[in-house]
Amino acid sequence: MFESLPLHPMFVHFPIALTFLIFLYFLFGLYFTSHFKWSYQLILSVLLFISSIVAVQLGENDEELVEDTGYYQSLDEHEDLGEVIPWISLGLVIAATIGYWVPTVGLVQVLFGLILLTQTGFIVYVSHLGGKLVYEEGAASVYKIQSQQPMKSKHYNDEYEDDHD
Repeated sequence: MFESLPLHPMFVHFPIALTFLIFLYFLFGLYFTSHFKWSYQLILSVLLFISSIVAVQLGENDEELVEDTGYYQSLDEHEDLGEVIPWISLGLVIAATIGYWVPTVGLVQVLFGLILLTQTGFIVYVSHLGGKLVYEEGAASVYKIQSQQPMKSKHYNDEYEDDHD
């Protein structure tokens, strides 16, 4: 049932959105330090970590489908860099956990901010490569090709033969 659905392109937007939400909340926390809550950053970072693992796995599932239709120049780089994102987001989870248990703003917030900048850079570049795959190299056409294949149903074929005998 799900083979013809573009799950990776649908799900990959969660890690993108969560990265920017965490980034905005981090900036908010720099300006309003008394309102900076590590528990929120920890929850958002865990969600980012989980969603990035799922996005990578769904990308792995779609990789063969895309490769079977032709070589796409950006696919290898998109895949290789995309696999780094869960590891960086794990760093955010660890830093946020430390911040939660040791609620000093100083060094932990700097560490979290540096990891977050790295995460944001990777997300932007990997997203750019994904967009390039879809819009410039035509990778989205695999779903169009797949959805145009007729569904095989014994019931439908029997009715068709009965009508045309």
